[in-house]
Amino acid sequence: MSLQDTKKHENVVGAGSPRPFGNVSTNCIKGEETSPLRKSTFRPKENRGVLSMFLDLHVHTNRYSACSVLLPLEMVETAKMLKLDGLVITEHGILWDKEEIEDLKTRAKAGNLVVLRGQEIRTRCDDRLEGDVLVFGVEQSLGDELSAQELLEKVHSQGGVAIAAHPYRAFLGLRDNIYKLDLDGIEVFNGNTAPEEMQLADNACKILQLPGTGGSDAHSSQSLGNYLTFFSAWIKSEADLVSAIKQKQCRPAHFEEMRK
Repeated sequence: MSLQDTKKHENVVGAGSPRPFGNVSTNCIKGEETSPLRKSTFRPKENRGVLSMFLDLHVHTNRYSACSVLLPLEMVETAKMLKLDGLVITEHGILWDKEEIEDLKTRAKAGNLVVLRGQEIRTRCDDRLEGDVLVFGVEQSLGDELSAQELLEKVHSQGGVAIAAHPYRAFLGLRDNIYKLDLDGIEVFNGNTAPEEMQLADNACKILQLPGTGGSDAHSSQSLGNYLTFFSAWIKSEADLVSAIKQKQCRPAHFEEMRK
């Protein structure tokens, strides 16, 4: 990353010099299990169609999210072991550069694993915390100083989509404000959210007739992929991701569903 690229990440949550990608486990590259993670004893469903896939839409790494201990190379290694179709890196207020993603995929030998970029924005209004929003399809780091309304206007002006992240989690969700905002979707399944809170999100999703998503909200390899989003279309780019969400070609899914 150049000095100019590094400077654009300053003054946002978890910012500073990017942390290293980490190291790839030699044994894992050879297909041997090296940690007590879920074994990938399954294969992708043959009857779900060639134009459908499961993505983890909510993942944090320690490269730009200070709260995460998940190394980028470890993330790719674990996703491959779990046979995920793909994932989206959603750091707090920071968007990875495209060159960083390509570098990661090359170094991690990602193969057919889809690795896309997004970000999770913590919105504030008059110094009051409003809640977290997942953003896809925007080409700049958005930080954590925008109100929810300002964020949605900025995202939509650039053709992106905004998803209410864990909307009913205490302190960090938009809660009933989701009924007042022009959101593009609601995260129903989240790996760090209580079942009753996810039920409230599901109820809102149905009432508002918005597409629902799922994501692990992983901050370590142990939780990666526990909740996913099923797409009835093949997603190979961020433009595909945005289009599929706008067309409601997605729904939240459990990891176990992918194993059936």
